[in-house]
Amino acid sequence: MLKAIRLLKKAKLFSVKGIFYLLKALFKRGVNLMAILRLGAWLYPERLALVHEKDSFTYLQLYHLVKNLAIRLKENHQIEKGNKIAIVCANHPAFISSLFAAAYLGTDVYLLNSEMGTAQLTRQVKQHQFDFIIYDASFLPLILEMGYENRSLAADGEGESTVSRYLKDAAHLRSGKKLKRSSFNRVVILTSGTTGLYKSAARKASVSAYTGLFLSLLDRLKFENYQSVYVATPIAHGFGLAALCFSYLMGKDVYIRTGFDHKAACALIREEQIESVTLVPVMLRRMLEEHKEALQSLKCIISGGAVLSPVLAGDAMLNLGNKLYNLYGTSEAGVCLLAGPEDLKKYPGTIGKPLDGVSLQIREGQLWLKCAWSAEKDQWISTGDMGYQDGAGYYYLLGRSDDMIVSGGENVYPYELELLLMQHPLIKEVLVTGVEDETFGQRLAAFVVLHDREQLTKEEILSWLSGKAARYQMPKHLVFTEAIPLTPMGKPDRKVARLWLDQEVRD
Repeated sequence: MLKAIRLLKKAKLFSVKGIFYLLKALFKRGVNLMAILRLGAWLYPERLALVHEKDSFTYLQLYHLVKNLAIRLKENHQIEKGNKIAIVCANHPAFISSLFAAAYLGTDVYLLNSEMGTAQLTRQVKQHQFDFIIYDASFLPLILEMGYENRSLAADGEGESTVSRYLKDAAHLRSGKKLKRSSFNRVVILTSGTTGLYKSAARKASVSAYTGLFLSLLDRLKFENYQSVYVATPIAHGFGLAALCFSYLMGKDVYIRTGFDHKAACALIREEQIESVTLVPVMLRRMLEEHKEALQSLKCIISGGAVLSPVLAGDAMLNLGNKLYNLYGTSEAGVCLLAGPEDLKKYPGTIGKPLDGVSLQIREGQLWLKCAWSAEKDQWISTGDMGYQDGAGYYYLLGRSDDMIVSGGENVYPYELELLLMQHPLIKEVLVTGVEDETFGQRLAAFVVLHDREQLTKEEILSWLSGKAARYQMPKHLVFTEAIPLTPMGKPDRKVARLWLDQEVRD
């Protein structure tokens, strides 16, 4: 209890003013995302809640914009408590405003991947029967095709009725209208998109469930020491949404960009002197290669959403100092493990140890988690990730269970070959996947990106691997490529890589 009070004091929430406004926000707005924004408007009114390219909004401004947007959604589009609202948008102010406005109205909010294909989005609409869709303008033809023209709203684009236009109008207006208090709306995040079949991970807002997570992260990340945060990951994914909400609870200056470009990201961090960033490993790698000097203002780098290789962790610490954290979680289970800078120095590649309140088991090589803030609330959840625990109690990932192949009777993990290849001084990036093989059932195929102006042959790589890799780890195919294919989240896309390989074999 004393530790919790000390941490809340650091977050400026354990004070007469902090507790008063927290309780007032929950009473006035209910237990939903909007309570976070209302609290921020009271505690940090002039801090920057959102900076996106040329636009910036304080906490007080964003709260009033979202409140007015919610009123427009209710009056103009008849959105009511309990409706299913789908949002399919990239990172921008209209998306974030729509998310909080929909929560304010007490709807169930479904966050859809803005890089979804036509078939995938159509499947989700048929499965969930959404009452309303808020979409980026590029989805308009599909919206019309699905018959949603009267049950949808563009986030941007031409016309009087778009989220962006509503926000511009709201900036000059102050509505005296009030909305009823709404509690316990759900936020539904779709996961496992790389297979082409999405699953839903739904959560209700819960103060009791998330308090332990908030305190544990606050203790381990020392987040009170940093004011500016760049959320580089898509907010429609669990990692990005968690980073946004945690930052808002702490009253941070939050920066976002539409899409990720490593050159633009480096420029943003340098120009704004950003102190902390949330990203996936490939983003970190590409920024380090682009302009590591531009990243010197960073004091806290939180990597998550994909496996952090020991080589990349070492490069980051060598060039930027002991500022790197490796966060592990899933859309279903939430944030669950964390490795800090000292952990990564001693145990490169580890995902650390469970946060307070997390139970972890390894069953047949697969990680199972249980915590109060998971989608299943204190029920054991299979993560689908393979891993192990070392003698010091630290955990490590071996990749996804559906990535594992069986070659000649041996269980083979593509990630282990990736780790080996990344140790080669001329190799910059690697992706390994399984392919069918007539003799052994399955074997590995490796996609390799070389450092600029370097040359290497397939025979030289195989010779270098000889003696380092086991017989069943030796790749059947080696493909040189200029870039590894990525999912919208920034994870290596093995599905696309296999299509590349099929084309290479045919050619």
